[in-house]
Amino acid sequence: MQATISSASLLDLYEVLNREGIVSSDIESLLGYSRAQLDDVTLRVPVQLQDQLWDLAMADGAKPNIGLIVGTQINSKLVGILSQLLIHSANLREALFHFSQNIALMNQCEKVSLLKHSWGCRLVYKNTYPQGIRISEIERSLSAAITWASRLSGEKVFPIRVGFPFAKVAYADQYHEIFGEQVSFDQTFAYIDVSNEVLARPVKTGNEFIKEALIGYIDRHMDEVNHTESNLRSQVKHLIAEGIKSGVFSSDDVSLKLNMSRQTLHRKLTLEQTNFSAILAEVRKEKVMHFLISDQHVFDEISEALGFKEPSAFYRAFKSWFNMTPNNYRQLMKQGSA
Repeated sequence: MQATISSASLLDLYEVLNREGIVSSDIESLLGYSRAQLDDVTLRVPVQLQDQLWDLAMADGAKPNIGLIVGTQINSKLVGILSQLLIHSANLREALFHFSQNIALMNQCEKVSLLKHSWGCRLVYKNTYPQGIRISEIERSLSAAITWASRLSGEKVFPIRVGFPFAKVAYADQYHEIFGEQVSFDQTFAYIDVSNEVLARPVKTGNEFIKEALIGYIDRHMDEVNHTESNLRSQVKHLIAEGIKSGVFSSDDVSLKLNMSRQTLHRKLTLEQTNFSAILAEVRKEKVMHFLISDQHVFDEISEALGFKEPSAFYRAFKSWFNMTPNNYRQLMKQGSA
């Protein structure tokens, strides 16, 4: 079974390499996906595409510290589903827990264990990349974790200590700027030790209502990523997501594409303890979050893109999902990634 990563993770890597002047090719000719496709935060792409970008970067003479450069840059317009959950967590302890439990949403080849201690916790990173250990990717992962923790809490985070499973690099002084003084190399695995004081720091954009709404369908996303979700539900969700772009996404439209009657579709979904309306709402909630991260889309355009007949129906649905207006949500998201 082919391992996948989120489109946001791949696009983030591409854009940093592009800004650094390392990758200049058109993204579609390089990766086989258009920018519009990769802008869909629910899209999964083969992890080999990430390997392809790293290989290209190294072949084109990227700086040895390119992993640190990528990891310490946060693009506020490329916030995936898991990042949104972290933005709305209550504190860093909770954010790290959600991160460790759901990292497969970002990258199926990375595993993070959260080990509790009296002084705090240790995040242990392990990977199952086909090519084995890649220094730049490990640097990216650990530096991104620290950068995000600092961004979420609004103050610089320094861990107690950090370990890397490779020999000391020539630019180790840059590690100290990011991770603090206690940096060790030649470790058995990569890890970050975080104190209780840091873990207790509140996330400045934490929102309990949005967090709970996100947790529900992140769980369903994890089922999809792990291929444990029912085949019918997955098919219906895919057909709605595709059909909503052209306005062909009603239960009649979907049942026709599945070669069954509308009544049969509803009956089978009921047996799986779901229904068409719930799946449609889930698709819309996933898509609306991406739209609201960017100021490029006005609310009437978002309403139309999500298949609502009237903007007022979109506003009512959004308020029922998140207990706030679309404008309030957009402001919260911008604060969390600013």
